Amino acid sequence: MDKITEGQKLKMLIDKNGFSVYGFAKEMEVDVQKVQNWIKRNSIPKRHLVKVADKFGVTTDYFLR
Repeated sequence: MDKITEGQKLKMLIDKNGFSVYGFAKEMEVDVQKVQNWIKRNSIPKRHLVKVADKFGVTTDYFLR
Protein backbone atom coordinates (compact mmCIF):
# COMPACT_ATOMS: atom_id res chain seq x y z
CA MET A 1 0.00 0.00 0.00
CA ASP A 2 1.30 3.46 -0.90
CA LYS A 3 2.05 5.91 1.88
CA ILE A 4 -0.12 9.01 1.98
CA THR A 5 2.14 12.05 1.58
CA GLU A 6 2.20 15.20 3.72
CA GLY A 7 0.64 17.11 0.84
CA GLN A 8 -2.18 14.59 0.43
CA LYS A 9 -2.86 14.65 4.17
CA LEU A 10 -2.93 18.45 4.16
CA LYS A 11 -5.33 18.55 1.21
CA MET A 12 -7.62 16.00 2.86
CA LEU A 13 -7.72 18.04 6.09
CA ILE A 14 -8.35 21.27 4.19
CA ASP A 15 -11.28 19.65 2.36
CA LYS A 16 -12.62 17.80 5.42
CA ASN A 17 -12.71 21.04 7.42
CA GLY A 18 -14.54 22.97 4.71
CA PHE A 19 -11.69 25.25 3.68
CA SER A 20 -10.63 26.20 0.21
CA VAL A 21 -6.89 26.34 -0.32
CA TYR A 22 -7.25 30.12 -0.47
CA GLY A 23 -9.26 30.23 2.77
CA PHE A 24 -6.76 28.01 4.54
CA ALA A 25 -3.85 30.16 3.35
CA LYS A 26 -5.63 33.23 4.69
CA GLU A 27 -6.17 31.51 8.07
CA MET A 28 -2.48 30.58 8.16
CA GLU A 29 -1.44 34.10 7.11
CA VAL A 30 0.60 32.86 4.14
CA ASP A 31 0.27 33.27 0.40
CA VAL A 32 -2.00 30.79 -1.35
CA GLN A 33 0.97 29.82 -3.55
CA LYS A 34 2.81 28.58 -0.46
CA VAL A 35 -0.03 26.26 0.50
CA GLN A 36 -0.31 25.04 -3.09
CA ASN A 37 3.42 24.29 -3.04
CA TRP A 38 3.11 22.40 0.26
CA ILE A 39 0.43 20.23 -1.33
CA LYS A 40 2.25 19.81 -4.65
CA ARG A 41 5.68 19.18 -3.18
CA ASN A 42 4.31 16.97 -0.39
CA SER A 43 6.17 18.87 2.28
CA ILE A 44 5.16 21.41 4.90
CA PRO A 45 8.10 23.55 6.07
CA LYS A 46 9.06 22.83 9.67
CA ARG A 47 8.45 26.46 10.67
CA HIS A 48 4.76 26.07 9.70
CA LEU A 49 4.20 22.44 10.68
CA VAL A 50 3.18 23.01 14.31
CA LYS A 51 0.73 25.78 13.37
CA VAL A 52 -0.83 23.62 10.63
CA ALA A 53 -1.13 20.64 12.98
CA ASP A 54 -2.68 22.82 15.71
CA LYS A 55 -5.15 24.29 13.23
CA PHE A 56 -6.52 20.83 12.49
CA GLY A 57 -6.14 19.34 15.96
CA VAL A 58 -3.59 16.73 14.90
CA THR A 59 -0.03 16.09 16.00
CA THR A 60 2.99 16.87 13.86
CA ASP A 61 3.57 13.11 13.74
CA TYR A 62 0.36 12.81 11.71
CA PHE A 63 2.11 14.56 8.84
CA LEU A 64 5.53 13.00 9.31
CA ARG A 65 4.51 9.34 9.40
